[in-house]
Amino acid sequence: MKIELQNVCMAYDDKIIFSDLTCTLHLDGITALMGESGGGKTTFLRLLCGLETPQSGKICGMPKKYTFMFQENRLLPWATALENVETVCNAEAAADWLAAVGLAKEADRLPSVLSGGMQRRVALARALAHESDILLLDEPFKGLDTALRSDMIQVLQKQAKSRPILLVTHDIQEARECAADILHLQQFLPKA
Repeated sequence: MKIELQNVCMAYDDKIIFSDLTCTLHLDGITALMGESGGGKTTFLRLLCGLETPQSGKICGMPKKYTFMFQENRLLPWATALENVETVCNAEAAADWLAAVGLAKEADRLPSVLSGGMQRRVALARALAHESDILLLDEPFKGLDTALRSDMIQVLQKQAKSRPILLVTHDIQEARECAADILHLQQFLPKA
């Protein structure tokens, strides 16, 4: 999959995030987007899928059918783990995805009684359950211990065989464990 950004300028009030950003992304398998904290990684993802509109420039090649997993879990507090995943698929598929992330026994529990790591895995299950042409994941392993992170990486690697995954991470080890192509956002930004 090829996505092109042409002369993209993005600012929040007087804070310039991107100025004349031009790049071509060749996405296949897992790609890890890395960069400095506050350097625009989340904004980059949001621009790709239209959650943010640049002041100028254009983005070409982004599929209309995408999945975006936010840094926050954004679970429905009144819905069980299973019901949260069912917002994007049928009950059988939702149960399968919960099992894939190791939460089959937690299906009937509300988010408020799940640990932070469990909540993150419910959010990941929901993202994976959503049928789309590309997955955009903003720090998908946040709050997971090393063993769980490794398990979730294996789940993502299987999924990456059928659609590209672009994920944000601050952890080079995490990117390497994903066997990801590493994309440093700073390489596209003008030198100061």
